[in-house]
Parts: sequence; C-alpha cells; structure tokens
Amino acid sequence: LQVAGLNTSDIDYLNLHATATKINDSVESRAVYSVFKNQVPCSGTKGITGHTLGAAGALETIIALIALQQQFIPGTQGLKNLDEDCQCQVIQEPLHKQDLQIAMSNSFGFGGNNASVIVSL
Repeated sequence: LQVAGLNTSDIDYLNLHATATKINDSVESRAVYSVFKNQVPCSGTKGITGHTLGAAGALETIIALIALQQQFIPGTQGLKNLDEDCQCQVIQEPLHKQDLQIAMSNSFGFGGNNASVIVSL
C-alpha cells in the first residue's frame, strides 16, 4: 500500500491466499485484519480453481482483474462455516458490487516467499 501510494480505504476487493488450512488462514486473517480491520470485502478463489501452486499468484491476480472488469466479487466456494478466529469480511456467495476500482491479491509461498499485488483497470 505504501509503495503504491494508497490507503487501506482505497482497496475495494481483496483476494485472499486462503488455502483452507488452519494455520495459514489464521495467520492471513490476522494480518488482513491488522491492516484493513473488516472494511474490505475478501474472498478466496482456490475453491473454484484448486491450488495451482506456482501458478496461484498469477491466476488469482487475473481473477482480481476480472472482478474489477465485471464489477463482481467471487464468493468463497466451498466455505461452509467461517472460522470464529477470522474477523475479515469474507464474502461467501458471489456479489455484484458497484464501483470496484482497485483490488489486492495475496500470495504466500513455501519458506516465507510472500507477496501482495495491487491492480486496477
């Protein structure tokens, strides 16, 4: 956010890394909440695509761009019960939303190789 010259309120959608693993999702939700509180709609798309490993970051960035283009937040497919530890605004069902301009996508790799990208159209 700092490098992009943006504030937390500028992000309209956040694509979570969301591997559906207890530790990863807990750490990610705490990190997201520490920055955004529960003010940005989030979803995880691996329930749609599966975990594509090395391609996950690129694929989920494309999904974030399509979300902006279509003014549509994909739901978190397969999510039945949100963990009580998660305080993020997780979107479970697909949501059409007006004025999506900027999205962020988290990608976490083995050994702490982590990145977040911010995209806009």
